[in-house]
Amino acid sequence: MKDLAAALAQLRAQHRYRSRAVLDSPQGAEIVVDGRRYLSFCSNDYLGLANHPRVIAALQAGAEKYGAGSGASHLITGHQRPHHELEEALAAYTGRPRALLFSTGYMANLGVVTALARRGDVIFEDRLNHASLLDAGLLSGARLKRYAHSDVAHLARQLDRSPSSQTGNAPLTTLSPPAKVDSSLPSPASGRGAGGEALDTHDKPNPPARLPEDLLTHARELRHGATDAEQLLWQLLRNRRLANAKFRRQHPLGRYIADFYCDEQRLVIELDGGQHSEQESYDEQRTAFLRAQGLKVIRYWNHHVLSQTEAVLEDIWRHVTRRDLPPSPPAPLPATGEGSKSPAPVSAESIARPAPVGDEGPSIHSSPTAPLPQAGRTQRGGHSHRGEGQPIRSSPTLPLPQAGEGWGEDAESGNDPDPRPAMFITDGVFSMDGDLAPLPALARLARQHQAWLMVDDAHGLGVIGAHGRGTVEHYGLGVDDVPILVGTLGKAFGTFGAFVAGSEELIETLIQRARTYIYTTALPPAVAHATLTSLRLIAEESWRRVHLAALVQRFRAGAAQLGLELMPSTTPIQPLLVGDEERALQLSAALKERGMYVSAIRPPTVPSGTARLRITLCAAHREQDVDQLLAALEAVL
Repeated sequence: MKDLAAALAQLRAQHRYRSRAVLDSPQGAEIVVDGRRYLSFCSNDYLGLANHPRVIAALQAGAEKYGAGSGASHLITGHQRPHHELEEALAAYTGRPRALLFSTGYMANLGVVTALARRGDVIFEDRLNHASLLDAGLLSGARLKRYAHSDVAHLARQLDRSPSSQTGNAPLTTLSPPAKVDSSLPSPASGRGAGGEALDTHDKPNPPARLPEDLLTHARELRHGATDAEQLLWQLLRNRRLANAKFRRQHPLGRYIADFYCDEQRLVIELDGGQHSEQESYDEQRTAFLRAQGLKVIRYWNHHVLSQTEAVLEDIWRHVTRRDLPPSPPAPLPATGEGSKSPAPVSAESIARPAPVGDEGPSIHSSPTAPLPQAGRTQRGGHSHRGEGQPIRSSPTLPLPQAGEGWGEDAESGNDPDPRPAMFITDGVFSMDGDLAPLPALARLARQHQAWLMVDDAHGLGVIGAHGRGTVEHYGLGVDDVPILVGTLGKAFGTFGAFVAGSEELIETLIQRARTYIYTTALPPAVAHATLTSLRLIAEESWRRVHLAALVQRFRAGAAQLGLELMPSTTPIQPLLVGDEERALQLSAALKERGMYVSAIRPPTVPSGTARLRITLCAAHREQDVDQLLAALEAVL
């Protein structure tokens, strides 16, 4: 618990500690917090429906007729009449054949991506996507790449460089370094080595060992600052459970910290950048120490983990299972010359072979190399998941195994499918910036590369478009352009939950495969009943969108007169860029003193150096409310 306290203290020192406000009132233009009334400019209740009398009455009526809770998952007895009617209404509202309810937007995004993406696919996401989309990409087992915010040209360049447009995953026997080392990889110049240790960069290739009592703290620091290669390999080692081997990351061993360690196999995996001779000297010293302790050590280049992931995993699997290991001592990790910017050519034998420990001798298997297991399969040729819903036979495309089960059976073929750009994923309206994604250009690129385009329109539906049908309607696109549409019900709809809308085949696939749909209790039926009323109000009362758009224009015009640095947004999300985190907190507190409730948004929600006041407007606001906010901003700024 002492370590948790230290971590919390560090967040406070960095001005990144988060606190909850306790409201004593419903959501609305005015809220009551700790007995004080404020004008609220930080809610996502864009249309002012969260406290609408008709929505409240519908919630009450739904509870009286259907009860307070659903009591089961959708696939047992939790799918009640209001759920079904709401799905049909949402499908009609979005102009799509089908819709499927999820409990939250986070669960909807995780469910869709992990159900559709598979190992070997490539997912491209906007760098400023919502955290749930980024988490979904990481958990899917696919390769995740992020492009610069709303930069379709950058995405196109990434597609040109992606394995899908080249040769796909290279087998282990053809591993070779890229012509140029990825410039995004960390270097000792930044104070951090590829293997994770903090490096002294002042011409001291052999930094002093840390004291034992410092090692655990240092290991935690390294875990928080893991490189891209370390994060990727850790995710795969956890999810795929290679032959049930359990690895620990950044694990103290003696006076060093191993990148990955498996106690049962006495196996250490180290990642190296291979860019600087002083880094290599330190890595070799660490490796020699670990081998002297009787540990088996294998090392990989960072860029091989990132660019030839499946081949690296196959090699790790061989060492874990001791299959097809070389009978002769391996070649050492290749050296780099003084000042070299890229590794020397690497052979299959030199990239990831363990040095002999004791009299290890030849491999215990003499058969040809066994193929790498595929995710989602078992030695029994498939398994049933017991839980809510009918037993589901595991599919090779299902990336997340049941906890505690072996990772899989041998694949039918030793070669994985070539990676391809399976999905482009973007927010429709970006939640912290308020700008719209360039959907037409993304749709054209997706068609060109035969990829899914998935849009999370949580902040667009109900607000954007002639009929409030979101960014897809705003751009005049259809289901063929945007096959996967995700929406939430807790923002403009004023209730709770989320949905996915698309083709008949898409929805049926999600019902069969989306784990966040199958293995959870259904949304309370009264909430679904109330959301039907919200949907009718959105269709009937278009004045709410008109009034909201007028408020946005009024605020932006007033801010321009004050010389405020607003971000480019025409939506109800109007961020005022501050930069410094402490300054953002001070401004938020000063506004509260003047009766204005505006949240300060800080990293990691937004990139470092871009802390801001996230100002949101809603249809319940009046023009004088906006004028009061502008006056308060002028006073504090």
